[in-house]
Amino acid sequence: MDNLNNKDSTEAPAICTEYKGLVNSSNNCFRNSIIQSLFMTPEFKNLLYKCDVNYYSANMTIVQMKKLFLKLQDPSNETVEWKSNGRMKQGDAQEFFVNILKSFQEELKTICHFNFINIFQDLLTGQIINCIKCNVCKTEKLQEETFLDISLPIHHSRSTKVYTSLIDALKGFTEIEILDGDNQYFCNCCKKNCNAEKVLKFSELPYILTICLKRFKFNYQTTNYIKLSDEIQFPLEININSFKFKESSVKRKVKEGDSENLSHASNKYHLYVIIIHTGDYNGGHYYAFIKDFKTNQWLKFNDDSVTVTSMEHIIKISDGVKTTVKEIAKEIPYILMYRKTDDNKNENSLEFKEFPPHLKEFYNLLMKEEEKTAGRRNKRKRKS
Repeated sequence: MDNLNNKDSTEAPAICTEYKGLVNSSNNCFRNSIIQSLFMTPEFKNLLYKCDVNYYSANMTIVQMKKLFLKLQDPSNETVEWKSNGRMKQGDAQEFFVNILKSFQEELKTICHFNFINIFQDLLTGQIINCIKCNVCKTEKLQEETFLDISLPIHHSRSTKVYTSLIDALKGFTEIEILDGDNQYFCNCCKKNCNAEKVLKFSELPYILTICLKRFKFNYQTTNYIKLSDEIQFPLEININSFKFKESSVKRKVKEGDSENLSHASNKYHLYVIIIHTGDYNGGHYYAFIKDFKTNQWLKFNDDSVTVTSMEHIIKISDGVKTTVKEIAKEIPYILMYRKTDDNKNENSLEFKEFPPHLKEFYNLLMKEEEKTAGRRNKRKRKS
């Protein structure tokens, strides 16, 4: 979705040389924004690096991501390209985020990294309880679902209300819905349709909380999807305790004494990723503002361009202030990623000197493959 691939603002931003950009060669800005966000998540990167997998299992998502992350971390590279077969179709960043993490999780199960599966679940998966309470017999029916991200409506589903803040949207997402009239609930205990109350609450929260603002909606009058460009405020820091289910009967099973497990009691989070979508449903562009935890500096990852972003600009976006690129493309926040605040659990990314032996071997094989590829490329150039 690159019809509006505008990378310049009114003032030339400072280039960041610490991090490398990703080449956008085939409409893959949606993919680049997610990869760069995961790369800048130390706990995810460290988990990926700790997975000891066969370098030559080229079709595995874990292997492909590990190669890509190592290239991004290699200071000798100016930009990095993740090649795909043919020209990619326009894609959605949220869909790619969920699909790549599901693939990652399934591969962990296949290679029997049970400890890493537990870490992955604590790191990225949460659980929501769908509770329906019969108003006649007071029986509660609980159904728990696992999520990798929260797809959060910014328009109220049963009215014309438009949420103006993330907090209001979360309140709407977890508010009690009355089931009555034609929408009565069939109670198995009462054996009849009854008035009931339905509510969604979080029973377990992940270490990385990813929220996708539902920007795309089907218009039944035009029979087309449209983009909702409403401004919405979102905090730089948020506490989710008030949205939790307080009597959850289902608890996540973790190994006792697992020192690497990311279990946590606090539910205070800090914002560190804002993925922007400019344009409309039929065409546009993705890029990401990401906080560097080493320096606390916000950076703009726009495909192969990585530049420094002012805190003032981030605050404007989070306050719902209209910001534009060259005054023609409004910056619309689409995906927000929050990291749990816990000094005992927050990690730093592994540096080259800290790589375990299997990762050093993996990196050496990658460098040899890159040398061979460069040699073949130079040979073709000389022939031409």
